Amino acid sequence: MLSLPEPGAPFHRLARTAAHRWWRPVLGTLALAAAYLLMERLGSVLSFEEPGNTWVYRMAAGLLWAAALLAVLSIQARPAGTLASVLGRPRWRWLGSCLLEAATTAFVLSIGYGVVAFATGVDYGSSIGTRQVVLTFLAFIAPTVLVAVAAELVFRGWLLQAMAAFGGGPWPANAVQAVLYAAVFCTFGPWSFTEGLVLSAVLGWLAVRTGGLEAGVALVVFLDLRTSFDEASFGLLTSDEPWIDAQWQFVALDLVMILVYASIVADLARRRGLSTVAPGPSQAAVPAPV
Repeated sequence: MLSLPEPGAPFHRLARTAAHRWWRPVLGTLALAAAYLLMERLGSVLSFEEPGNTWVYRMAAGLLWAAALLAVLSIQARPAGTLASVLGRPRWRWLGSCLLEAATTAFVLSIGYGVVAFATGVDYGSSIGTRQVVLTFLAFIAPTVLVAVAAELVFRGWLLQAMAAFGGGPWPANAVQAVLYAAVFCTFGPWSFTEGLVLSAVLGWLAVRTGGLEAGVALVVFLDLRTSFDEASFGLLTSDEPWIDAQWQFVALDLVMILVYASIVADLARRRGLSTVAPGPSQAAVPAPV
């Protein structure tokens, strides 16, 4: 039997149900770590000189979202949807609002990147051709979205809730998940690590502030799609060359826009009166307006 979160529980405490035992978050984390290592093992045997291999690797990484939901359901014995929001499911209308804000953020970033690249003389090389760029980008939309969703469910969902289940406020758990996120995805240099650390911490704060992962999913989806488009444009999806650290000018632009997005979304959630705690049993049966 599945245990529901206590009424009034904030997002980071949704794993603290009647079924909680100290070993459940530990076992679930080990299971997710094993799934990640298996995915990395696949990556070590693939040659990324072919875009098809890159596609396979990213699809495999995207499947970690299913592993996170399975860990919640089978190991923590609580509804899988509690990993998404305090309502025990994604809040689709709220996600739509966040996607609009995230799309605007990604669009402004694209313009800003062009300005910074022109001002600093950055040369990314020649584009591989419009038709090939479009086809490659379209093929990578699905794995890009899946990886973004998986990252939110694993880091701002599972890790944040699993650690906070042991007690205390959300911020120690948020700090740990932020460091782990940067260590997994942003190891190309100090600027890259800094950006990943701040991004993850801000998205963890948004998850607690808004009661769910929708704001984080929306932003990471559009940031990753913009990156995938750049990679498709300049043939970076077919390279075995090591990634280099980002330039500080681009990192500074990213961080400003991330903070602006977080501020706008948090204010929008406040003005809408978005629920940030788990409802009571009678409330849970009534569809929420957001």
